[in-house]
Amino acid sequence: MMHTRFLLVAALGGLLCLPSVIHAQDGMDRRPDRRSRQFERGRDMGQGRDRDRSSGGKDPFVRSPHMKAGGTIRGWDGLEVHGEDGGLISVESMVPEDGMLVVVNGCLTCPKFLRSYPGMEAVARDHAGNEKVRFVYLYKTLAHPENDGFIQAFTIEERLEQMAMAKERLKTTIPFVCDGIDNTAMQAFGGSPNSQVVVDGDGGILHASGWADGDVLRKALVDIVG
Repeated sequence: MMHTRFLLVAALGGLLCLPSVIHAQDGMDRRPDRRSRQFERGRDMGQGRDRDRSSGGKDPFVRSPHMKAGGTIRGWDGLEVHGEDGGLISVESMVPEDGMLVVVNGCLTCPKFLRSYPGMEAVARDHAGNEKVRFVYLYKTLAHPENDGFIQAFTIEERLEQMAMAKERLKTTIPFVCDGIDNTAMQAFGGSPNSQVVVDGDGGILHASGWADGDVLRKALVDIVG
């Protein structure tokens, strides 16, 4: 009988202790989950900051004080680019007489360019009847050679092929010209992977932004053209 009572007491004691054991284990399980959620939130916030940087972020021209209205394109005299046939074209010759040239840097591996070019096309359509305003895309060195299977061009022929592919893929109305392998034109226009610069025939800068934006450009042209 005493043995039976002992077993019953032991069993009851075990049952009474069981909930506290379960809650303790639950608490142990929840603590890692809470840390995991905090980690995930932190990672998402970090990824959000990365997305903000990739979508624009600080204007690259902040470090190039000459790239602003009133400045001048460095190396303007003699500055040349390649046309679709590979021949050299003076940038100065592309500026309409007493007019202005809008130059937008871009390539097929620049996410910012791929997002912004439809806005550029829309602004170009707004000025389609204005002979004093001309638009051109400057196809340049690849911003992210690993994207979409592209590799960096080592010859002007390879870069011209990429430019032709961009024209075909994007179905643009704004014509492309191609920077040389030495990247002289890109550097002359500020070195940003996707800038917009408005210049006159003397290389004077009428408007410049390190990131292309159709809405910003539209307003700038209204201010310039009147």
